This record gives sequence, C-alpha cells and structure tokens, in this order.
Amino acid sequence: MNKLLNPIEFFDDKKLLITNLIIFFIGTVLSITMYATYESPIDLHFSDKIVPEKTIIGNTLSVTSLFLSIFLAGKIINKKTRIIDCLNLALYLRIFYYVLSLINITHFIRNETSELNNKNNHFFSENQFLDMLFGYLMAFFLFSFIIIQGIVVYRSFKTITNSKKTTDYFILVALLLGFIISSSLLIRNI
Repeated sequence: MNKLLNPIEFFDDKKLLITNLIIFFIGTVLSITMYATYESPIDLHFSDKIVPEKTIIGNTLSVTSLFLSIFLAGKIINKKTRIIDCLNLALYLRIFYYVLSLINITHFIRNETSELNNKNNHFFSENQFLDMLFGYLMAFFLFSFIIIQGIVVYRSFKTITNSKKTTDYFILVALLLGFIISSSLLIRNI
C-alpha cells in the first residue's frame, strides 16, 4: 500500500515516467470514450457527447499545471528538486481521474446529465430517491478520492523536496490553488 501512496520513493524514476506516460495516453483515450472532460486538475465532468479536443487539452493542461505548481514549490523549498520527480507525481495524480472516469462505462452518467439538461421543470422525478442515493454515493466516492490524493501529494512531496516544515506545505497549497484556478479559467476559455 505504501508503494501506491508514495510511488516516488519506491519506484525507479525513469521506469515510473515511462509507465506514467503510457497511462497518460491510455487514460486520455479512455476518458474520451467515457465522455469525460477535465476543466481543471481536480475536476471531472461527463458530457452528453464526445469532445476529444476538449478532453485532450483539459488533461494536458491539468498535468502541466500540477507539474508547474509542484516543481515551483519544490524549487522554493529545496533547490535540488528534480524535474522528473515532479512530472512523475503530476502524471501519477491523474491516474485517479482515469479510474474515476470508468464509472461512466455504461454511459449512465452521460444519459442522466443529458436527461437533466433536457428537463423543462424542476419538479420531483419518479426516481428521486435513487437519484439522491446515487448522488450521495458519488459525493462520498469523490471525497474518498480527494483524501487519497491528499495523502499521495503529502508523502510524495515530502520525498521529492525533503520538506520538514508546515510552511513548506503552505507554499505547495498556495501554488496548487493558483495553478488550479488559472488552468481552470484557461481551459474554460479555450
């Protein structure tokens, strides 16, 4: 389990990079077939139609913004921070979203999204209980994913930068938030 929560420490950096790049390409194709789009590094939406360009651009900008925020924070904290480790962490963090896109394998979410967009009224539906149950399960699942990602970022960033102070993580969080907001605005305006 420790290997999955801190891949930077346990795997060879070059092999991890090759594996992460292969997963990036496969994950992007998978996301396109699952109707997934990314509007920021921490965001996943499902469209009612396939938009390959939007998925490719969104995923690439998400990885880039994660990489830049991790790399800049790392360089501020420790001048010996390596590019390959930051890129590996950025690519590794995206794997969670590729797995998460599989929840739309039956295109249920795409169909529900399309149905909600086509409804003219906001009255209770016949399947309101099931819709609410599904919504709460999704929220719980997404919250669990965010907690796991937080653990991965914490452990891997500690390995990458040798950070020991709480302020080091404040630098990382500030840069992550800045890049998340700016990449989100950039992706939405493309």
